[in-house]
Amino acid sequence: DLYYQMVQHLLGRGASRDVVDTSGRTPLGQYRSVVSSRNDYINAYNLGAVNAERGDTMEAWQPIHERMEQALMPDRGETDADRDAKGEQNHYSSEDEMDIDEDDFDEDDSDEEGD
Repeated sequence: DLYYQMVQHLLGRGASRDVVDTSGRTPLGQYRSVVSSRNDYINAYNLGAVNAERGDTMEAWQPIHERMEQALMPDRGETDADRDAKGEQNHYSSEDEMDIDEDDFDEDDSDEEGD
């Protein structure tokens, strides 16, 4: 709820919902990207059960998410990039886990050009 209050404060001070970055995203698209990254992190590290114990579930976030979506909806409507960011949010469900194993990581993390 603090995030929502901050968004309302910034909008009240003249922040624009319609500004578009170089990727074509408005603040709504940026918000959706952050939500997607948060969900990916939770799924990648299998933190859903830990968060559920604290009451931090997708269901608990839903009313906040809906308010943020309404607050950040551009006056001219969402852009294609905003819609793409919304799709990113949905590519993992709360039951999905990412299949990550040791083969997904390089043994040598050094920068080959900088050696």
